[in-house]
Amino acid sequence: YMNSGSSITSSTMVQLQSSDELGKIAASLSLIIATSFDSAPPTFSCQEMALNELIRSKASDFMRGNIIILDNADLNQLMNVEQMKQVNVNIRRQLAAKAFLQLSDRDRGLHLNLMYNYDKRVVVIGSGGREHAICFSLKCSDKVKKIYCIPGNAGTSQIAENISLNLNNFEEIYKYLNKEDIDFVIVGPEEPLVNGIVDYLESYNIKVFGPNKIASQLEGSKIFTKKLCEKYKIPTAKFGIFNSVDEASNFINNCDFPIVVKADGLAAGKGVYICDNIEQATSAVKEIFNGKFGEAKQLLIEEFLDGEEMSYFIVTDGKSYKFFGSAQDHKRVGEGDTGKNTGGMGCYSPSRLLNKDLELKIKTKIIEPTLNAINESGGVYKGFLYLNDLFFKE
Repeated sequence: YMNSGSSITSSTMVQLQSSDELGKIAASLSLIIATSFDSAPPTFSCQEMALNELIRSKASDFMRGNIIILDNADLNQLMNVEQMKQVNVNIRRQLAAKAFLQLSDRDRGLHLNLMYNYDKRVVVIGSGGREHAICFSLKCSDKVKKIYCIPGNAGTSQIAENISLNLNNFEEIYKYLNKEDIDFVIVGPEEPLVNGIVDYLESYNIKVFGPNKIASQLEGSKIFTKKLCEKYKIPTAKFGIFNSVDEASNFINNCDFPIVVKADGLAAGKGVYICDNIEQATSAVKEIFNGKFGEAKQLLIEEFLDGEEMSYFIVTDGKSYKFFGSAQDHKRVGEGDTGKNTGGMGCYSPSRLLNKDLELKIKTKIIEPTLNAINESGGVYKGFLYLNDLFFKE
């Protein structure tokens, strides 16, 4: 019946049979309900309870008699619930999944596996090479039916549909996602993450892969990260926070070199200066406070640590995590690791520095304390997290 394209009205009785197609029946429940209502953002309350109870009862009916009937009385029950017309398709699907989670362990796996094998509509937010790589990987999945990229680039246009929207206009993005009935959103760039796009979309119950606004401060504010490391005793270089050119200059005139001067906010990987003398450090401080990387009210000065760097990547839901590779990045513009920092001159992966003992230390001293610290700060880190580790020379 699902494949017939027919509409279902409030006077229709639908009878579905066949124990070999549990997944279609599960999806049919949410689709049948979906045809009776408008698509608009919900405000969870009694809607969830009513839908969940109905779907649960129908799931139980199926388990008892291998038959599901959605009749006029069921539709009337839903129509009489306050604001029920505002429940959109994505929410109905989620509730159907919740209902099946309440079945026995024996049946749950089959139900959910079949239910979630249906084609997904995915949006990737961003316009760089990173987003092209994500779209390329999604294209290889048989679970993804359609990929959209906001705003995308010439490369993504070959494997996804580019949508020209302003990344900082969250309301505009939400309206598009709701209109197109998008199942899942992946956010690439740091700026919309730091500005809270995940929090905004999740408030409308849209599934998003990316850290929320608090967790994104790990990337958005070096000062936030340094204070977090200090508070939770996560290894980091000694540092000072300075609020003006004069304050920073007074420190520079009396410190040992080399030192590291850092812009606080987002700087596309370029806001770090390794300074060998007073002139270089003073120039760096003035550039930052003069707005080279945007308005600056504070900056960091750190001790210089000499050694080799290695990046260690994980993917996490905020609690558990999986290793996702290592790399060694080279940022300074000149040969022999000299000159100014860039966004990256090249890298190789995996890093030759990684071994089992080192990996255990990284997990127990850095990754796990960082995730715990973010959780205690009210953040949720869902997404990719990379840790830049430095190993001292003898």
